[in-house]
Amino acid sequence: MNSYELSYLFPSDFSEEENNKIKAEITSVLEKNEAKIENTDKPVVRDLGYTIKNKRVSLLVTVLFNSSPEKIKIIEKGLKEKKELLRFMITKKDKRKESSLKRRNKKPLKEETGENNIKEKEIKKEIKKEKPKVEFKEIEKKLDEILGE
Repeated sequence: MNSYELSYLFPSDFSEEENNKIKAEITSVLEKNEAKIENTDKPVVRDLGYTIKNKRVSLLVTVLFNSSPEKIKIIEKGLKEKKELLRFMITKKDKRKESSLKRRNKKPLKEETGENNIKEKEIKKEIKKEKPKVEFKEIEKKLDEILGE
């Protein structure tokens, strides 16, 4: 038995019931193929780098499980049948290395720490670079020119 990590994306606009249904279906695919689930993390909202099935935002879930290498192809086949999934990936985990699930849970979210991400900083810089405020007298002059008075 080897350790594996399954990461999958599904639309963020699903209801709580649909989210639970997807998780249950994924769990049943794994258990049907004799995989032993170690841990499942909570869904995390992720912005996608590009649109996938017309979605720019999705939920990411990571599942740690143990399975025999022969069953992985069958598990992948079962996951491909799930039309709700935007993407999924199964990776073999080296037991000596820390899983991405554990690393992710150690780092606080940027929202929690109050840090701004790069995009927000860039937007703020662009707002500051906008044209300086125009005086009321200048606006009146322009209006007079346009109206021909």
